[in-house]
Amino acid sequence: MFVSDPGERRSSVTPVEAFRFVREEVKHEYEVLGNRLTSYITSQSFLFASYAVSMSNPDGKWGPEFRLWFPLIVCSVGLLTSYRAQPGIRSAVLILNRLHEQQSRLHQDADVQALDPADEEWMTNVHRHSLQFSTATGAIFSVAWLLMIALATWVYWRTRFP
Repeated sequence: MFVSDPGERRSSVTPVEAFRFVREEVKHEYEVLGNRLTSYITSQSFLFASYAVSMSNPDGKWGPEFRLWFPLIVCSVGLLTSYRAQPGIRSAVLILNRLHEQQSRLHQDADVQALDPADEEWMTNVHRHSLQFSTATGAIFSVAWLLMIALATWVYWRTRFP
């Protein structure tokens, strides 16, 4: 059935039903964000382990070269995955922000307040603070990878030309 007026379709949904729907969408988006962060952080931890193993290569003949080039490759992959992971994380955070705004508007209704007596200002602050780590992970790992590039280069020059 075609509805010519979008407001006509919305009027059949009560604020409580809309609030429940938005709450389920929030749960879903937090799950999506959690999965993305878990995958991203897991990949970063494997790269960190590769970096650590490559830096401990004791071979006298090709160890210094290996300790320079392999860590630089690993760091490059780490930086690239940090760069590529951020749009997915940012989009989930953006969707969550919009859903929380919608949830705040719906929370104005007395029936919704009876269903969810939580303080809306407190909920907004909790939401804002809970997403700070998510939005900062790319920058945190990128800085770590840049520092590890500097470390690998320093170790190479230090062992190559004492």
